[in-house]
Amino acid sequence: MIHVPRPDHLLIRDQLLKSTYRESDPNRRVIAICRRAEEMRRRRPGQDETLKRACFHACLEAVKAGRGAVERKKERAEGRPPV
Repeated sequence: MIHVPRPDHLLIRDQLLKSTYRESDPNRRVIAICRRAEEMRRRRPGQDETLKRACFHACLEAVKAGRGAVERKKERAEGRPPV
């Protein structure tokens, strides 16, 4: 099988998600991802578009993953059993 390298934006996206996994609130995680991407942009001039794309996709993943967590947290607060 031929190894095909992953595009840069996917590698950077994974780094952004990994560096912000401790944030449980999806909104705070998105803010942390954007701040981290801004730091990376300063260190990597010339990769603006790649970093923007990685930041966008990381934010989408964080919101998708966090949406379920927020709903479960609300259910626990209301005393409803999980579905």
